[in-house]
Amino acid sequence: MKMNVKSGIGAMLTAMLLVSMVFSSAVSAQSEDKNSVSVEKALEHANAYMMYFTAENTSGFEEWNGASIDPKPLELYDINGTKLYYLFSIKKEENVIGKMKVGANKILGASVFTFEFTPMPMKVEEALKKSIKIGMEKYPNCKISSTVMVLYSYPKIGAMSVVIDNEGEMHRIIVDAHTLETIPDKKITETGDGIWSVYEQISDIDVDDNIEIWEDCDIFTEAIKNANKEGISTSEYIAKNQIFRLDYTKTSSKFLDVPLYGGETTFYCAPATAQMIAAYYGVQHTQDYIYGIMDDGSGDGCTNTEQLTYYKSSTGLDKDESKRDMSPQYSEAVSEIDNNRPFKCAVTGHARACTGYLDCGYPAYLAINDPSPLGQGSQYLEAWGSVVNYIYVRD
Repeated sequence: MKMNVKSGIGAMLTAMLLVSMVFSSAVSAQSEDKNSVSVEKALEHANAYMMYFTAENTSGFEEWNGASIDPKPLELYDINGTKLYYLFSIKKEENVIGKMKVGANKILGASVFTFEFTPMPMKVEEALKKSIKIGMEKYPNCKISSTVMVLYSYPKIGAMSVVIDNEGEMHRIIVDAHTLETIPDKKITETGDGIWSVYEQISDIDVDDNIEIWEDCDIFTEAIKNANKEGISTSEYIAKNQIFRLDYTKTSSKFLDVPLYGGETTFYCAPATAQMIAAYYGVQHTQDYIYGIMDDGSGDGCTNTEQLTYYKSSTGLDKDESKRDMSPQYSEAVSEIDNNRPFKCAVTGHARACTGYLDCGYPAYLAINDPSPLGQGSQYLEAWGSVVNYIYVRD
C-alpha cells in the first residue's frame, strides 16, 4: 500500500502544534499564589548554591567548576496540575553534566531540592506526543485540557495529558519520559505501580515549617551572593554578620563508595537497591537472585518485611541485625554513614540506597543511589524531608 506522505507529515505537524498549544495553555492557566516562586527567583537560588558548593570544593561538584545553568528550565508539574519544580540543566561546553530541581512553591521547603550528577536524557517531546495520541485514540472527539511534564511518582518523570471525554469525564494519560511506557492512573501501593501527588503529602502542619525552611534558604542565597561580592567565604560572611547559628563554620559531609545499578524491571527497585548495598560489602548477587529471596510469590514489588528477609538471611547478605525504621530522622542517616553503613532509604513506593550526606546547614542533603531510570540508575543529592522509611543494614 502506498503511503500518503503529505498526510503523514500533516498529522505529525498537527501533533507537534497541539503539544505546543496545550503546553502553553497549561502554563498560562497556572494559578499563582503568595507562596509561588518565580523562575527568576528559582534561578537565583540555583546559581547561588552551585557557586557555594563549587567554591567549597564539595565532593561531587568538581566537574561543575566553570559550568553554567541554562536559564530556561523544564517545568515539572504535580499530578494535581500545580507547578512543582523547575528542572535546570547544568552545561559545560554545551554538554549537560548535571541537573537541579528547584521548588516552584515555598510550601515545598528547601528551595534547591536535588543536585543530579548522572543526568539521563529524557524523551520529552515523544512522551508529550504519545500522551496526546493515546488520549485521542482512547477517547475519540475528546478535548485535550492540558499536557505538561509531571513528577507522577517521585522521582519518576512523565508527560501527562488531561483529557475530557464526550460525557465531560476527565481522564489522565501519563507516559514515562524515559521508557515511554503508559503509567496506570491509580494510587500507588507498597508493592504495586501507580502515581502519587507531592502536594497532597504535605500536611497543614508542615506548611508553615516548610515556608520557614524556604525563607532560610533565601537568606542563605543572599549571604552567598553578598560574600561573593565581598570576595570572602560564605562562612566568613555569615559569622561576620551574625547570620544563623553562631557555630556555623563550613559544610560537613561524608560519602561512601557504593556502586550504582539500574533496576532491571519496574518493580525491582528494592532488589536493585539491595544489589548496590551488597556490592559495597563485596557480595555479588543478581537482582533476580535477590528478588527470589525477597518475593513472597506474589510477583509484585517487595514490602519492607520482604526486603528485610534478604538483608538478614544467611542465603542473602547475612546482616542479622538489620531492621526497618518507619520514623526516619536525618541524624540517624548521618550516624549510619559515619559508621560506614549504606542503607535503604525510601520515598513513597520507591526504594533507593543512601550513600552519604552533605550538610551546609541550609538545608541538609542525603546522597542517593537511585535504581531509576530502568537499566541506568541515577545519583543525586536530595534535600532532607521526603524520606518515608529506612532499612538499616547491620551485622
